[in-house]
This record gives sequence, C-alpha cells and structure tokens, in this order.
Amino acid sequence: MIMAPENSQPTELINGNGDFNELGFKDFIRGAAASIPVIAIIGPQSSGKSTLLNHLFRTNFREMNAIYGRSKTTNGIWIAKAPHIEPLTVVLDLGGTDGKEKGEDDTAFEKQSALFAIAIAHTVIINMWCSDVGREHAANRPLLKIVFEALLSLLAPQKTTLHFVVRDGNNIGIPSELLKCNLKEDIEKIWEAVPKPPGNEGTLLTEIFNVEVTVLSHYIYMRHEFDEEVVQLQKQLISHNLDLSTSKISLSSAKKTWDIIKEIKGFKAPRNYRLMVATMRCEEIAMDKLRLFQSDQEWLEIEKSAKTKLVIDFGAKTKSILAKYLSEYDKETMNFESSTIGGYDQQVHKVRSSKRQDLTVKALKMVYPAYMNTLGHLRSETLQSFTTQLKARIQNFSLSAFESYRTCYDSCVLQFDLQCSEYATIEEANWKEEASTVREQLLHEIRNCTLNQLRPMELINGDGDFNESGFEDFIRGAAASIPVIAIVGPQSSGKSTLLNHLFGTNFREMNAGTGRSKTTNGIWIAKAPDIEPLTVVLDLEGTDGKEKGEDDTAFEKQSALFAIAIAHTVIINMWFCEIGREQAANRPLLKTVFEAMLPLLSPQKTNLHFVVRDGNNTGTPSELLKCNLKDDIEKIWEAVPKPPDNEGTLLTDIFNVEVTVLSHYNYMRREFDEEVVQLQKQLISHNLDPSTSKLSLSSAKKYWDDIEKYKGFKVPPYRLMFATTRCDEIAVEKLNLFQANQAWLELEENAKTQLVKYFGAQTNSILTTYLSDYDKETINFESGTKGGYDQQVHKVRSNKRQDLTVKALKVVYPAYMNTLGHLRSVTLRSFTTQLETRRKEFSLPAFQSFQTCYDSCVMQFDQHCSESATIEHAQWGDDASSVRKQLLREIKEHALNQLREELSISVTTKVLNVVKDCSVMDIWSCIRSYMESENETAKLAAAGISAAENEQIVKSENEAAKLAVVSKFAAENEQNVRSENETAKLAVVSKFAAENEQIVKSENFATENEQIVTDLEKHARDRVVSCFKDEAPYVDKLLSQRYVHALAPRDDNTMPTKEEAYRQCIDILSEMAVIRLDDTYDVVQRVLRSELPIDANSGDGISLSSRTWENVPPQMTVITPLRCKEIWTKFKQEMDDRYSIAEKFEEEDRFSIAEKFEESQQLSGTVTRKRSLPKWVISVRKWAIYGLSIVGVAPFKILLYRFPKLVYKLAKAIGIARGMVAVLGNGRYMYSATEEELKEDDIPSRHPRLMEALQEHLNTTYKCLTTGQGILSLTAPVAA
Repeated sequence: MIMAPENSQPTELINGNGDFNELGFKDFIRGAAASIPVIAIIGPQSSGKSTLLNHLFRTNFREMNAIYGRSKTTNGIWIAKAPHIEPLTVVLDLGGTDGKEKGEDDTAFEKQSALFAIAIAHTVIINMWCSDVGREHAANRPLLKIVFEALLSLLAPQKTTLHFVVRDGNNIGIPSELLKCNLKEDIEKIWEAVPKPPGNEGTLLTEIFNVEVTVLSHYIYMRHEFDEEVVQLQKQLISHNLDLSTSKISLSSAKKTWDIIKEIKGFKAPRNYRLMVATMRCEEIAMDKLRLFQSDQEWLEIEKSAKTKLVIDFGAKTKSILAKYLSEYDKETMNFESSTIGGYDQQVHKVRSSKRQDLTVKALKMVYPAYMNTLGHLRSETLQSFTTQLKARIQNFSLSAFESYRTCYDSCVLQFDLQCSEYATIEEANWKEEASTVREQLLHEIRNCTLNQLRPMELINGDGDFNESGFEDFIRGAAASIPVIAIVGPQSSGKSTLLNHLFGTNFREMNAGTGRSKTTNGIWIAKAPDIEPLTVVLDLEGTDGKEKGEDDTAFEKQSALFAIAIAHTVIINMWFCEIGREQAANRPLLKTVFEAMLPLLSPQKTNLHFVVRDGNNTGTPSELLKCNLKDDIEKIWEAVPKPPDNEGTLLTDIFNVEVTVLSHYNYMRREFDEEVVQLQKQLISHNLDPSTSKLSLSSAKKYWDDIEKYKGFKVPPYRLMFATTRCDEIAVEKLNLFQANQAWLELEENAKTQLVKYFGAQTNSILTTYLSDYDKETINFESGTKGGYDQQVHKVRSNKRQDLTVKALKVVYPAYMNTLGHLRSVTLRSFTTQLETRRKEFSLPAFQSFQTCYDSCVMQFDQHCSESATIEHAQWGDDASSVRKQLLREIKEHALNQLREELSISVTTKVLNVVKDCSVMDIWSCIRSYMESENETAKLAAAGISAAENEQIVKSENEAAKLAVVSKFAAENEQNVRSENETAKLAVVSKFAAENEQIVKSENFATENEQIVTDLEKHARDRVVSCFKDEAPYVDKLLSQRYVHALAPRDDNTMPTKEEAYRQCIDILSEMAVIRLDDTYDVVQRVLRSELPIDANSGDGISLSSRTWENVPPQMTVITPLRCKEIWTKFKQEMDDRYSIAEKFEEEDRFSIAEKFEESQQLSGTVTRKRSLPKWVISVRKWAIYGLSIVGVAPFKILLYRFPKLVYKLAKAIGIARGMVAVLGNGRYMYSATEEELKEDDIPSRHPRLMEALQEHLNTTYKCLTTGQGILSLTAPVAA
C-alpha cells in the first residue's frame, strides 16, 4: 500500500467557476491503489469545516482568519491526502454554503458541489452549528432536498455514509441524544419528500445512506473535550472505509460525474429570483387591479339606488378612480423600478412597465366602484373618539378607567346617534335594524375597554388575526406617548430569554430538554414592569423555522415590517456564527422588509439594534463584527428601490444602527448578565424622549391591515415559481424540436401537394415522442411529491403540458386541413368515376346510380379520415365534419349536373320530335304532358339525392321502419322506375310518397326536395324555351313539311285542298310563335287565322304590324306578329308557285300513267281480266309530285319514313304504274313476278323490289321537276 507523503499540500480540484482541474487531479492520484477511501465535508460558510478537517486528518487546508472578519475562505473544491492515515485516505474540502458573497440567487455551485461529494465520497461530513438544528436554510434542508432529487434521477448511487457533526452542542442544556434523534428525523422527512423516479418509488433512505451523528464540544471554551472527541470521530470515520470493495474515485469517473452534474438544469434557476418574483408579482397585482375595474359593470347596476343613499357625484369620479388604481399599481410594484442595483434590473423594469401597459389597456373601458360603508365609518370614528377621550380623562384627571368610562360612554353614544340621523339616514329605506346592529356592536366594544394586565398578551396569532379587543384593553389608560421595543431573529435563538432578562417580562422560553423547535407563535405584547416611562415590548415569532418550510415566509416578513412600523427600537437577535451568511443572517428578510417599508409606510426614525449572541472571546474582535454588520446593512439599504419621494434617502435618515456583542449564555453567564444590564440602559435611553407615540389602536391595526394586504410578501413558493419557469422552458424547447423534426417537416411538405397515407398515425407518433420527453423531464414536479404546494406544482406541470399540446396542434392544423382537402378531392374523383362507370355499364339514369356510388364514397371518406386524419389530443371533429359536408355538397352538385344533362337531352329530343312530327297538331299540349311526366321524374331523383345527403334524417328514431319501406319500394318497383312509361313512374312516386309520409314531412328533407325539384323544373322549362327559339329561324321549312303532310290523300282517296293545308300551317305557326307552358294563349291562333291570307276571301294581314302579342308577356314571345306576317307572305307565295308547277307536271303524269296502264292491260291478252286504274293510285302519285316539288326529294323521303302506311301505298302505286303489281279487283293486288298477293298490312321492308322502284321513281321525278323535262316512261308494262 502506498503511504501518503509527509507534506501533502491541498490541490484545487474544481475552482469557483466550476472548471475541473484535470491535469492536477491526474497527478494527484498517480500511483494510487485502485480502491481509495474518500471523505468530503460540506456545511455553512465560516462554520469551521477546514479547521475540523485539519484536526481530523492533519491536512493543511486554509483556515479562516477571524481577526479579519467572517467571510469566504474556501473557494471551489479542494482535495488533499491525509498523512499518517492507513489506508491512504483522500479528503475533499468544499466551499461553504449560504455565503453572502454569492447572495440568495447564486446557489447552483453549492448544489453541484454537494451532489459531487455524495457521488464520489464514501463518507460525507455535514458540518453544522448546534444553533442551526431545527432551522430551514441554516440547516441546509433545501440544499439536501434538491441534491437528493438530482441524485436519484441522474446517477446510480452507491451506498454513502452521511455523518452529521454538530458543533458547540455539548453542555448547552440539550441532551446529545435528543439532537441526534432530531437530526435523523429531519433527514428522514427530507428523503420522504423527495420525488422518486419510476425505478426507485419504494427506495428507503437506509438503502442509499448510512446516517450518523456526532456532537462536538465548544472549540474555544471546551478545547480539551473537543480534541478528545475529534480523535474518537477520526477513528469512527476511518472505520467506515476499512472494507471497500470498489473505489468511487478515478480520473474518468470523477471527471464524467462532474460533467453530468454541471449539465443539470435543475440547479441553475433559469432566471434571477428577483426577475421571477417581479414577473409573477406584477402580473398578480395587475390582475388584481383589473378584477377591481371589471366590477364596474356590477356597480353600474346599483348606481341608481346609490344616488339616493348619500353617494354623491360618484359617476364624475370615474376618471380619478382609474388614476387611483394605476397609482396603486405603481406603488405596489415600486420595488421593481429600474433605479435599483443589480444585473437584472432593466429586465425587471421592463416586466413592470409591460404589465402596467397591459393593465392600462384592459382597464381603460372599466371603472372601479369604491363605496365605503357609512355606518362602519361612524362606528370607527365614535370608537376612536371614545378611546381618545378616555385617555385624556385618565391623564388629566388622574381617574381610573372605570371612573372615566360613564362620562365618555354617554358623550360618544349621543355622538353616534346624532351622526346616524344626519349622515346615515336614507329616505324611503328601512335600515333601522342595520343601524341598531351596528349600535349594539359599538356598545359591546366600548364595554370591553378595560385596563390591560401586565401579563403578555397575544397581539397577532400565527394566522395573522389581529386581537383588536384585547389590544384595546391592553393600552387603555396608557399615556399618549408609549415607547415600544420589539425583537426579531431566527427561531430558537433566545429572543424571549433575552427580553425576559432585559425587561423582566414573562414571555414563554424554549425548553431545551424537549428539543429545538418553535416556541413563540405569532406576535406577543407585554408591558415592562418597573421601567420608567411605561415601555411596551413585542416578542415576534422566530424566522427560518422548519415547521413552515422554505416557502412559507410571508408572516416572517409581515411581522418584521410591523415591528419596524410601530416600534421605536427593533432588536435583531443573531448568533455570531451567522455573520457573513445569507439566509441565516436574515439578509433577504431585511431586504424585503426595507423594500415594502418605504412605499407602504411613512416611517419615523427607528433604532435598529443588532445583538450578536456568543460573540465575545471567539477570536474575531467585537469591533470588527460591528463593522461587518453595519457594512452589510448599508449594502442592503443601497440595493433597496426608493420611491420618487425617497430617492435620496439615506439609511441614517430612517434608522439609527447599533451593535452589541454578548458573551456566551452558558459558558460566560456572569459576563452575559453584566452586558445585559448595560444593554437595557442603552435601549431605554433611546426612548426617553419620543416626541410622538407610534403605538395606538387605530395605527397598529391599520398598519397590520395594510401590511397584510401587501401582496409583495406573499410571493409564490420557490418550488412553484421554479416549476412554472422550468416547465415553460421545457415546453418551449420541445415545441421547437417538434417544429424542427425532419420527419414532421417532410410530412408537412408532402401534405401540401398530395395525400399522405397514415398522416395521423405518423404525426401522433412524432408528437407523442416530444410529449413523453416533456413528461420525463418534468417528473420532479409530479403530484406524488409531498408538500403544501404540490397540487399547485402538479397543476402547473399539467397546464404547461396542455399549452405545449395546443401549440403543437396549431403547427399541425394546416397540414391536417390539407390532408382533409386531399381526401375530399380523392373521394370526389372516385365518386365521379364510379358514377360515370355505372351509367355506361348499366345504362342507368344519374339519379338511380347516385345512391350506390354515394354510400361507397362516403364510407371510403370516413375510413380514410380514420386512418389518415385522426390526430390524438385534438378536438377537430367540427373541421372534419365541415369538410365532409362540403364533400356531400359537391357530390350532390355533381349528381344534379348529371341529372340536368340527362334532362336537357331528353327535353330537347322530345320537343324536336313533337315539333317535327307532322301528325301532331296540338304541339304544346304534348309538351305540357311530357313536362309533367319529367317533373315527376325530377321529384323521384330529388328524393333519392336528398335522402342520401340527409342521412341523419334517414337515421332517425324510425330508422328500421323507414329502411323497410324504402327497401320494399325499391324491390317492388325496380322495373317500374326503369320503365319509360311516365304514367308508371308517376304511380310509383305517389306510392313512395304515401308510404314515406313521415320522411317527406321532415322540414329539412322537404325543403331540400323542393329546392332540387324547382331547380330541375326551371332547367327543363329553360330548355324548352331554348329549343323553340332555336327552331324559330327555320319555321318556314317546318311549315313546308306541314303543308305537304296536310295535302296527303285521305282514306277515301280524296286530297285536301291547299286552303285546308294553309289553315293547318297557320295553326302550326301560331304554336311556334308563343311559349305556352303555363297558358294556351288562344288569342294568337285567332289573330293569325283571321289576319293571314289563305284565299281571296281571307284576311290581308294589315293588323299584324305590332311587335308584341296582345295579353302575351314579351318573354313568352318567340315570333312577333310582324315577323309572322313576313314569314307567311313569303311561305304562301313560294307554295303557290310550286303548287302550280306541280299541277302541270301531275297532269302530264296522270295521262302517261293511264296510257301505260292501258297498255299493260292489253298485253295481258284477256279482256275479261282488264281492270281500270284505281283512283287512289292517281291521288298518291299526285301527292308525291306535290311533295317533291315543295320540299325536295330528301326531306320528302324523311317525311315518308315517318308514315309507313303512306310509303307502302305509294310503293304499290309505283308498282302498278310499272306493271310490277297487278290489280285483281275488290282492293286486292298481286306481285306480278311471284304471283304473291300483297296484303294490306304488309310492311314495306318485305318487298325490297318495290322499295327500290319507289326510290328510283322519286329521284327521277324530282330530276324531271327541277330540269323541266317531260314525263319519261319509267316502267315497262308487265302482264298480271
């Protein structure tokens, strides 16, 4: 084993800035064994840590020189080898905690170094003063709690010995075993309060630490005992490390451990404490003021009644009220003005200004009601008058309180009654009962006004309740000017004991035999007996008590400010070992109280008397201690923000600062008693000539009420503020990481241009990753921890997680909406494709294919939404529903467009067929009948489309019944729906409407049907109008065809006259002139029949010069009267000319046919079989010649094909003329070539040769007509 060198000098392992001395450490452990025992020490600054290590291990760590004051000695972490210790032991000396040099905020290095010591040392000595036992900050309770939290979360701890060394703890009246028991209980409670990570929920303290406690005697007064106890302690410490299987310390592990600890963000408060306080306090004050302004609406409601209740011109004070509360905000946030000293003050000032601006903007339109209770004021003023009169009578007339009571009572009660009548009587209001209640309360308070006993009285309890009645009795009969002395200081520091020795009071003292704990609760008051003049003494509850923990310090600050407000002298009691420390010396407390004092109070000059306990004969000169204390108080005062009226105020303008150092109460009792006598004289001399008294019922109660209302003391607990800030920072960090995530960026980019499959699942996976990371990094703020504020901490954690989720979803939302848009587009394309396919494959109308395609595509959309557009944590059902509704609207519109297209084709075809069908005389009657059938078809289609779109109606309470009816309807009427028979369709629709009456009666459903039907009907009507207007320019051709058809032979083989044909053409012209969907407009036909010329005896058309028809709307007019006249004049002239040409040609044709027929009869050879040419042959051929002459060969052929009987008849006539058909007589005819008899009902296609002859004859005849040639012999005679 390697022995340590004789002169082993300490090495700086880690400096105060956290830099690890890697090279020095490598040289330090070079050549050492693999297993090295390590002992470290932590504790408050200037508590003798280095001195203890040097006595224990003969090291040479630097010790504090008490002559130069109490300040930081060890900076950072130093390491040394213990000479003459077997086995070789390494000792770590850590910089002290709670040092004033770093202040209240910069505690990160303390926590880092403490965790480092626990991580690498086998034994950690926790050095502490006996007076620190039972206290919060002085005993390093918050430090240990935070270190334990980080130890479990970040490291894999090996078992470590925690050895508490209590200094100056023997022979002070408290048993050592009780101290040890208290310490072990404290460490157990700290461990229980630490949140455990998932793998360590049930971990016990004993599994991680061995806890030992040693109590040492006083280093100065009991040096011999101290040295002996150190030797025993050394043996005990070395025995802990005799059997070490592995070493905790090596170059790699120590350096790695320190690097891990430095990265712990939990040790580094994200912002200056003052900045966090400023942010939360300014926001709280602003919210408070805003809430006051928001109550204006309620005040406006009672303003009318308030005008009759002595509230005068309140409305005119609105502006001043607003200014008042802005001023109150300024006063309450004066602590955060930029004139203060510190690195964050500009940020603090910016926070203050920003919150004020927010308050101003929000409060501009609000007013704040300020109504003071008149009866309450009268009662307070009367009671104050009573106490004043009673004091005056006692002093001036030397009367007792009881003797003065009756006189003052009668006077004040009479005063109250008169003022109630004058100022508190409201007309038309019955408030006598309220006035009587207040009067009885006043009488009760007056009766309780008795002289106070000398025993201590609880003035304010621990909950902050002011004992108003007891205080009134206490000061009754006292002089107007009462000297007041108060004492503040740490818990269990001997405050009550000191007051009892100074003034002979009887305040309750701590029983050292039962342990160190809270004794004085709240604020107690007593009169000092045998002290002239009468002096009142206040004993305040101790600060830094473990019972309230690290956060609940509001009452400490309130009571300290109250003491300064009413006392002429305030004693600040402290241990000498606390000088130079931060929390233990009450520096934050004094700073906070000074900040609140200037804006809240109008301070009179007060004596601050520091009493340093156990400070003599400690090695540090008393004068140096006094100098250090005065310097500290000056620095605290300089750092305090001053209101505008006190900007240049010096500490000496407000306070006289004195310092007294007392000897040890146990070891130097005689010196202590002598110094107390001198201190008493000094304190009384301060108060011999107070010009005015600070103490009275009204001022004390008012001071306390103002102080209690001051929210600057009620700062949220550090853990709550820390949780708020840390959770917010972690949430912001995770949001930034989410926004920068490469997978998400690719998803977001792709979602802009295309449908991303499983978009929702991929997004949920990425988002869940960062939410899980947030949960892991904020596990320390889970509600499983113990403490008064844990529910609030947990709520902060949950709220910040919710905020993170909401903000992340805002990032996701555009991509989500793009995905829904793509789904909508894809589904719509699928619908149009399916609908078109079904129409082609099944030849179904659009509305009949709609339902099947609709169900398929909507199901497809819903399924894709579930797979690709479901985002966890998002309440986006309305957005998906909106897109779905848009899709349904688009599907519906597409279906309606298809239906309109079908309807257009159907209407156009039908109208043109009717117009061009020469057999139809009443065109509009046919069209109206057709439109009615089409309207019924539209209604059926509308019902199908609306039923699909309004699926929620179909899925109502009678879902099963409705579906049954619809299924039955579909099954029974499938063939009928597809039938072209419009009457059948109408019957089906009627049956459907009857069976589904409840569905049709639905308001939304019926409205939707009506809209669709109306739209389709309008579309059909527009199409009809368009067809007629399109055909109007060609009406002359239509008239020509009608004219030819009208000349066709009758069944009796006679031909109509051309005048009869003209009359039919006039009727057709009247049909084409006006749209007659809703009205017949018979006037048009009458006018045309009477005015258009047919023969010499008919009209001349002179009256047809107008451009409008009588009683016919212009929009219904297709051909004007004037245009009708023009068309008819031209048509008739042309028909007359062609008719004349056709007559000449027909006469030649008739003789030619007769001759040929005669020849064919002679060729037959039998006279008895000779037949005459039938008259119908002449009339049919004559009609054909007229038709060819008037309309031409192609139109005539088209006209023939529409009348198969005329075609067959004309073909037989041509055949007879050509000898292809023989006349048998009695209306019987025979085909000459085959001797097959031609039947009357034969169709032309059965006789192709006749049809060929007909085609040839028509073409030849038309050629002759157009060229002027004579009649040719078209056929050779054929024998029958």
